[in-house]
Amino acid sequence: MTSVISNLTKQILDRSIIEIKKEENIMRIKTEIINPLIEYSLGRIYPYIIITAALFILTFLIALIILIVLLRK
Repeated sequence: MTSVISNLTKQILDRSIIEIKKEENIMRIKTEIINPLIEYSLGRIYPYIIITAALFILTFLIALIILIVLLRK
């Protein structure tokens, strides 16, 4: 019984892989699954990227100002 289930599972996986590797299915997966997922993810993390970049720039500017102040003394 176990070998029948194992064999059936193997056949299903092999056929699924063959279907997924077809060019039309790859394009459909990209356009209907991957692209919306990436767009949604980037839309959700975009504010955090902006905040992180702003904090990095502010930290750099503060460090530069401190360096200039120390060099003038």
